[in-house]
Amino acid sequence: MGRNQVTQGILIDAGVFIFGPLQIERPWLYIGLILFFSDVTKLESVQAVVKEVQKCVGESGLTLLINNAGLRVGSDLDRENAKNMMSAYSVNTIGPLQMSQACLPLLKLAARRSPCQGLSACKAAIINISSILSSIELMDRWETNKSVAYRCSK
Repeated sequence: MGRNQVTQGILIDAGVFIFGPLQIERPWLYIGLILFFSDVTKLESVQAVVKEVQKCVGESGLTLLINNAGLRVGSDLDRENAKNMMSAYSVNTIGPLQMSQACLPLLKLAARRSPCQGLSACKAAIINISSILSSIELMDRWETNKSVAYRCSK
């Protein structure tokens, strides 16, 4: 599994701090970009990154978490196996869950500090990124993009 397949991006205060994956293309285009590596399949790696984020944001908290980790293993139903399925679920499903749970105290902190009323994404939010390949609506493209594990896990 390549590093770029298990990295996670965190955006904080829409431009104040931007935390991104270690292997981002052209990082010089992003002013204020702080790079890190997080293997979302390992809880201790997720927790270590969140500690670093907490050091940066302090009492302001985290306003936006973008879960964009993804692992695609291309295979059809005849050739799919448990190992591929476990890997895909570990990165695509469990990883975002662990990152969200680890960031929750920082998200709640930002939400409490927000002047917005009620339940609102203007306080703090989590965005889980999927892709067109996992679309149920576009299953007619199955013949060109067979990927059982990815489609199930996303």
